[in-house]
Amino acid sequence: MSAPVRVDGGRRVVLARAGANPYTRIMTAGPTVAWVGDGLVAWVGRGPWGPVAGAIGDVTGAVRLFGTLYAAGELHDVQRVHLPRTPLTAVDGHLRITDHEDWDFRWLAGPLATHPAEHRAVRLGPADAPAIDELLDRVLPRTPSRPGSSRVRGWWGIRADGRLVACAADRSVGRLGLLAAIAVHPDAQGRGFGGALTTAMSRSLLAEYGEVALGVDADNTRAIALYTRLGFTGTVPRTTIWFA
Repeated sequence: MSAPVRVDGGRRVVLARAGANPYTRIMTAGPTVAWVGDGLVAWVGRGPWGPVAGAIGDVTGAVRLFGTLYAAGELHDVQRVHLPRTPLTAVDGHLRITDHEDWDFRWLAGPLATHPAEHRAVRLGPADAPAIDELLDRVLPRTPSRPGSSRVRGWWGIRADGRLVACAADRSVGRLGLLAAIAVHPDAQGRGFGGALTTAMSRSLLAEYGEVALGVDADNTRAIALYTRLGFTGTVPRTTIWFA
């Protein structure tokens, strides 16, 4: 199998080979360098979230390519790489990493379903920041989406029993509506709050952008089932690794 080679065309090549779906479009929204190989397209882009590398297709080829680029110092400003779903055994010997995460990028690929409680979702303000942080500390302590982050346009939430029981961040960027940090308090799960919040936000962002997407951990089967029911059936499985 021949090694991937760098090609001219950057973003155009990635979209042509991997499909012009919401994931590839947003990941290559800025200046992009591309490599192609047998069953593989890879890139380093400097888009809305800073320098980030990614690949679609052959896992082995992607790991070897980024290992070569990393050793040559060509990824000196890249902290993370979005690979196809990759077992860590495939990375050993090629890349030194500090952390990894298996997740799916999903987008609304059909009509958005309705939810009987979506009217309960409201926009939150600066005064809600402590309650949002408290909820995220309990449910999603590792999320980078926090009140005050420059990458968050705003927050939505649902209140019940006199407290904030669900929240989510609007991290829309470019021409894509993007939901993040969707959290429901453990004591309030199973009452439809996650579905109501996701539906209400998606409806608002869909009207504004025409496309809506979100990310979900690969092992969160409950959330995956919910998002599938709501219409988030477009998906790109990802393994993100962080360099040592």
